Amino acid sequence: MAAAVKKRAKNKYDIIENLCIACGFCLDQCPPKVNAIGVKLYGDVQEGGFRYYIDQKACISCQLCFDVDACPSGALIEVRPEGEILDFRFTPEKRLELYDKPFFAR
Repeated sequence: MAAAVKKRAKNKYDIIENLCIACGFCLDQCPPKVNAIGVKLYGDVQEGGFRYYIDQKACISCQLCFDVDACPSGALIEVRPEGEILDFRFTPEKRLELYDKPFFAR
C-alpha cells in the first residue's frame, strides 16, 4: 500500500481592514476561478464605505495578492502555520496593532 500523503499546512493571507483603501489591486491579482477576495459594505459606496476581505475557505495560498505591487497601502499580511506574521515591507510600522480590529475602531 502507498503511504498516506500528509497535507501541507497552508499560509493564511489576510487584509487589515483599517488600512485597506479599496483600490482593488488584490482583487485583480486573485485567480478568477478561486475568487477568494470579497467586499464588505459599511455604508455609502461612493464615500468609500467598503473594504476587501479574503475568504480563508476559498483561498489557495497562491500568494498573488501578497505580491509587491498588489497592495499600495500595505494592508495585506501573511500568517504562517506556526503563527509567524510576515508583513508587506512598505507599510506603517504599528499597523499590526490594527490586525483583528473591526473597521472604524479607532
